[in-house]
Amino acid sequence: MELDPSNIEGGGTEGCSSHQKKTGRGKIEIKRIENTTNRQVTFCKRRNGLLKKAYELSVLCDAEVALVVFSNRGRLYEYANNSVRGTIERYKKASATSTNAESVSEANTQFYQQESSKLKRQIRDIQNLNRHILGESLSSLSLKELKNLESRLEKGLSRVRSRKHETLFADVEFMQKREVELQNHNNYLRAKIAEYERAQQQQPNMMQQGNVCETIASQQYDRNFFPVNLLDPNHQYSRQDHTALQLVMLKRGYKSNQRNVAQNCRVSVLVMFLTLMLMLVVLYVLLQTVGEEKYTKAMNDSEKLSLAHELPNPKQKWNTFDSFVQFHPTKEFRNGTDLIWQVPESSPKGVLFVAHGCSGRAINFWDQSPECPDCIGLPEERLLVLHALAQGFAVITISSARTCWTYGKEVLVVKDIIEWWISKRKLENLPLMALGASSGGYFVSVLATTMKFSSIAIMIAEGRFEEMDIKRDYPPTLFVHMPKDFRRQQKIDGYVENLKDKGIDVGVVECVEFPLLPNTLSDRIPGIDRNLSGKLFEFFKDKGFVDQNGYMRRDGRVIKWKKALAEKKTVSLEKRLVPHIQEELNLAFAYHEMTSVHSDQIFKWFESHIN
Repeated sequence: MELDPSNIEGGGTEGCSSHQKKTGRGKIEIKRIENTTNRQVTFCKRRNGLLKKAYELSVLCDAEVALVVFSNRGRLYEYANNSVRGTIERYKKASATSTNAESVSEANTQFYQQESSKLKRQIRDIQNLNRHILGESLSSLSLKELKNLESRLEKGLSRVRSRKHETLFADVEFMQKREVELQNHNNYLRAKIAEYERAQQQQPNMMQQGNVCETIASQQYDRNFFPVNLLDPNHQYSRQDHTALQLVMLKRGYKSNQRNVAQNCRVSVLVMFLTLMLMLVVLYVLLQTVGEEKYTKAMNDSEKLSLAHELPNPKQKWNTFDSFVQFHPTKEFRNGTDLIWQVPESSPKGVLFVAHGCSGRAINFWDQSPECPDCIGLPEERLLVLHALAQGFAVITISSARTCWTYGKEVLVVKDIIEWWISKRKLENLPLMALGASSGGYFVSVLATTMKFSSIAIMIAEGRFEEMDIKRDYPPTLFVHMPKDFRRQQKIDGYVENLKDKGIDVGVVECVEFPLLPNTLSDRIPGIDRNLSGKLFEFFKDKGFVDQNGYMRRDGRVIKWKKALAEKKTVSLEKRLVPHIQEELNLAFAYHEMTSVHSDQIFKWFESHIN
């Protein structure tokens, strides 16, 4: 650091003398300054003064001066008229011969001994904690310590089980997709086998009692043929699957007129068929343990039919709110992400923040318009926003930074955006609510610990309550979930009881499956008329995607309806409508999808908790 000598007051003939100036400032108490800003300002002033004095001392007194200062943030400031390193080496040589060398060494030894003892205590504590976790050395613990240990273990086990279930369900979903692919391959192989059997029927002398390939008894080929039974009948499958297959293997030297028969066996095709059938058996056994299958098989067709009368299709149509409100959103960009919002023309009664799920964006909630040309307006998302606007709520939607929401820095980013937007629109006096689905539901449960919501709604998610310290001022919470997701339902039931025990108001809305009707898609999706909706419904029935009562047999994400529809040339569908139809199929199956079916109950919940 260089100093300007012109700014330094020189002394007289006495090099080490300096003039003391009296000031009107009172005596300063020497103690730590608590205010961070004042402490930083004082540090800068005093540091500059100290460096200036060091410069004066070196010039006026011809002294060798080295000054080293570290700020509380670790930043280095230094001054030396020669060299800091050289001055330090000179100091070491001088101190080595002084009587203080032993005291310095002694002090260093004492310091390191203290640090060593401290580290040993920490290691011992960690080892004891590890033994306690393993259930060892518990006799020294008090009742309170045992309860705390039990609580920590239960939380840890809960996280492990949660992760295990997530991994299991991801594997099951993958296996379900593979099962569909294998079924398609299986159907193809069955057709090939049927074609082969028809060809064999034209050669009656070579067929006997259903065997595909057989040796001819009149010739002695014992050393040249090895019969191998490829597949025994499996009673878990229908009779047409019990085709007994035999493979006749030829030795290299055999060259009779039976060569064409051996070639017709098509060994590779049959081996593939065997492998696929065995894989299907494994899949069948695995899927028996899945809660989704248990729930589906617990309802027979007659029960589903009676339930269809008790739980009719969603009443809201895509244009239900046209007479009350129209989309006129505003799109902005802040903190590295986009936000889309709309305030009702009349005085709003509250502010609603809506968080999307994984792979979602803010544009999913709004129809395409001149104000938002890239918006796509998925059916359930748009109906939720329209219902909110019709009820008099100002709505703000924000896109996550990644595919799914994160629960660290992003919480503060979204909080800043919401507070900035509310202040800009002068809505500070209105109650604030939040609704999140799937990943957005987890995010809202965490955001509620840092923002003051009058109430929240968590959709198709159980929240992250096991990882948070929930206080009594946590907002009233409504769980909107689909009980077909049995694992999630169990966790929600547990959290409901925990929140109630802390005096927090809790509500639960269950969303069950409903049957598709010929007009379901035209009622829910803009751009699909009744004619196209009816054709799609008949297509789903013909392909076996829905049963005779209209219920989805499997989740819309698993069935290959898009590929099957592309192969069917009689039904023309715009590409932009595919994700809209996909969402409604997922919703009808009711396993995991954002839903507006019960939006009336959601907004009654919000309004009942407006202060």
